Amino acid sequence: MNNMENTVFEWIKNIWGIICIIAFIVAIINDFFGIFTIRELFFQKKFSWRIINRMVKKICKNINKSGIEYSAIIGIGRGGAIFASMMSYELMRRTNRFLPIIAFDRQYQNFDGRKRAVPIIQDINFIPQFDNIKAGNVLLVSQKSDPGITINEYRDTLVNSGFQSENIHICAILKSKLTGDTNIKYFYAEYNQNTKVKSFPWLYKQPDIMTNSDFVR
Repeated sequence: MNNMENTVFEWIKNIWGIICIIAFIVAIINDFFGIFTIRELFFQKKFSWRIINRMVKKICKNINKSGIEYSAIIGIGRGGAIFASMMSYELMRRTNRFLPIIAFDRQYQNFDGRKRAVPIIQDINFIPQFDNIKAGNVLLVSQKSDPGITINEYRDTLVNSGFQSENIHICAILKSKLTGDTNIKYFYAEYNQNTKVKSFPWLYKQPDIMTNSDFVR
């Protein structure tokens, strides 16, 4: 009996030792590379703002390396607008050049208690002050590209509004492998169809105001 108890005790000690070693290695990696925290790795169901900042920095680094200058960053929806704003600040810090942002969103309607998107308008009548922006390269930013149909619709709206199709570059923070004909130039990570993707911090457990009739038409 004592031998069995000793064996079990030694086994527990070995397992605990392995766990401590792994935790120590994770802490070292985190200190040097800033990859994740223990809480982010095991417990969070949403991306932390720390991860969001890392996404922005990595994409902006790639944009800066490409040597392409953009006349504006256009955010799709509220999530895309948040990333567009953060990317504008980061690129201005890197290039010391003013980079305006434009935010696009779509209207929703409430059908039998379910949120339905209204078709995106086909063209926008921009004021003459936008002519310089329309003539240059623009970056269309979406937080996800699954499956990419909405991105294509917004791109078509820009083309119908006077932007040059070849000058519209697309950035999806998270790129789905299901994305169709959308040409994603920049992305942070790519995920498979069956991958469970964490939520963004502005979406996680937030009330969906679009299901409230006071916010829809």
